[in-house]
Amino acid sequence: VADIVVASLGLLVLWPVMVIVALVIRLGTPGPAIFRQTRLGRDARPFTFLKFRTLYADARERFPELYAYRF
Repeated sequence: VADIVVASLGLLVLWPVMVIVALVIRLGTPGPAIFRQTRLGRDARPFTFLKFRTLYADARERFPELYAYRF
């Protein structure tokens, strides 16, 4: 119960900052502000991981030299 209460309070306090961060990301680069990925959690159960996008959505097209792996 304490985890839920503390997390809820944190979201209430930080939501204005999170909205500003999302707007800066959206205005600065094309693509979604939130990155979603399915990951495995406890007992190998999948869950959706959410975070602010920190890379370009079109990074492969912008920086093809970074994706040209040579072994």
